[in-house]
Amino acid sequence: MIFGASILTIIGIVIASGQLAGASDIAQSASATEMVTVQAGDSLWSLATKAVLTGDPRDTVQRIRELNGIEGSVIAIGDRLVVPVDPSSR
Repeated sequence: MIFGASILTIIGIVIASGQLAGASDIAQSASATEMVTVQAGDSLWSLATKAVLTGDPRDTVQRIRELNGIEGSVIAIGDRLVVPVDPSSR
């Protein structure tokens, strides 16, 4: 009985610490952004590739859309956009 309770306690601690670590990662990635002003020649793709995030640039393009409420792919010179950045580059 005591052994079972100890095991359950340990499992609970491990799960809780994993969830806290995950929440920290989410918070860090959510806050790792910068504001950029769209210049002549910029596109969502070029902004995504400049963001220096690992992985597929299409995912970064989608993230830029989500952060800025953009439904298509049209951006205009002078637009101010929130762009994700690699947290390790800060």
